[in-house]
Amino acid sequence: MASVLEVHWKQLFILLIAFAVIGAVIYQPGIQGKYFADDYKFFFSPAPSNPFHFFVNKNPNSSYAYRPIEATFLLFVQTNFGMQTWPIHAAQLALHIFISWLVFVWMRRNGFGSQAAILGSLFMLVSQANVSAVAGNDTFSQVASTLFGSACMWLFQSYLQRKEVRWLVLSSFSFLLALLSKENGIAYFLPVALMAWYANDLAFGARMKQNIVKLLPFLVAIVLFFALRSVVQVVGVSTEGGKYGIQLGLGSAKNVAMFLLAAMSPASTVDIFITLQESNFARLAILVGAILVFVVLVLVGLWSSDRRSPALVLGLFGLLILLPMALFKHVSELYVYNSMPLFAVPVGVGLGHLLHRTTRKKVVAFGLAFLLLLISAAQVSAVRTKTRLMAENGERSDVLLGQIVPLTKNIPPKGELALVNPDSMGIEYSVFLTQGFNVLQSGEHQIRVLAGRKDFGIRILTQSEFERRTERQSVLTLRLAEDGQTVLPQP
Repeated sequence: MASVLEVHWKQLFILLIAFAVIGAVIYQPGIQGKYFADDYKFFFSPAPSNPFHFFVNKNPNSSYAYRPIEATFLLFVQTNFGMQTWPIHAAQLALHIFISWLVFVWMRRNGFGSQAAILGSLFMLVSQANVSAVAGNDTFSQVASTLFGSACMWLFQSYLQRKEVRWLVLSSFSFLLALLSKENGIAYFLPVALMAWYANDLAFGARMKQNIVKLLPFLVAIVLFFALRSVVQVVGVSTEGGKYGIQLGLGSAKNVAMFLLAAMSPASTVDIFITLQESNFARLAILVGAILVFVVLVLVGLWSSDRRSPALVLGLFGLLILLPMALFKHVSELYVYNSMPLFAVPVGVGLGHLLHRTTRKKVVAFGLAFLLLLISAAQVSAVRTKTRLMAENGERSDVLLGQIVPLTKNIPPKGELALVNPDSMGIEYSVFLTQGFNVLQSGEHQIRVLAGRKDFGIRILTQSEFERRTERQSVLTLRLAEDGQTVLPQP
């Protein structure tokens, strides 16, 4: 490393405890958030007896996902705690806090200033862009993939600097764990390959040979991962449509812009989406202004910092990791989490240098510090609000299940349960605003499990869709009362 700073472990431990307190406070509203929507794809009932079942067997509730590390973790939780979710939230929050702490450690050990390291790691800790990953019940894969992927890059950096094979082995093994956590872990290969390529100035042919040797363990990990996927017969992506189809062109560019907006916004993405849907341009101007102020502060600080080059490189690595995800037709701000540890570095460097420059100008320094406190307060408020919205969705899902399951006895054999939403519902956005029976989307198998029977189909549809159906015999139709939580049989 160009400049290795000595950091006392006692100070690091105190910082870790401080981060744990902050993380617990801001994510407290969702610590017992219950299952809803896609969460049910990773609720296994009956649970396999072999704890490593999902390393060689497909998740019966999802044809796309091969995530054995997450499935094994959730299987352990569900076997020992049933439908209680606090162990899931506690584990994911602990990993998130640890990743944020690692951002500080990595920055300090690579010669970045203490202010930059603190601000970068705090940005990672409190950013509202992280909520869907940290507060979900089926997102352990995302957090674990980010931890192992980031560790893979850090360990590979150690290998390039020390030329010791053990670091290469640890890095490639960490990469394999990122892949086994979630498929998008493959994106970490891109920055690793660039790090290897620019680590020396050999001629093209010699550099290519050397890089093949360096990257061979990572290629072996990729082959092993896809071999395991093939064994368990997981469905791959395609260009033929569907939720996880591939797209090229303007759609991908739009997705990248949405990812960057979510990552850099101090305002809640939920507020931004609602404001756009309601065409509230005055409020939109305020929200956009807040984003621009934050981005400008970071860029101004970066521009005058002597560490802007490595910081910007890491920011570009973060963007590179997002590019494979941007190709999907269906994207979520969840995917941004993989890049947040990398984005945290230029944010910390920019804001840290800006604060350092203004220390002799007390009025300016006070104004800047006050502005950063406002931005931090906005982030914390957004995290707590978004976490609370997810918890409310889980609570409503639990309430609806409690009313629906006893009524399933009225469904004829080989009949159908129709859950009818009103045509006009509130605004829906990602995992935060989920209306009507949609909180049970992907939970159809859970209804059958709780009902103790599998001989009926389940459909969630709107009133208009239901009225267009000609076949209504053998159908139990349920709708919602005006309160959105009371289930009523529909004649």
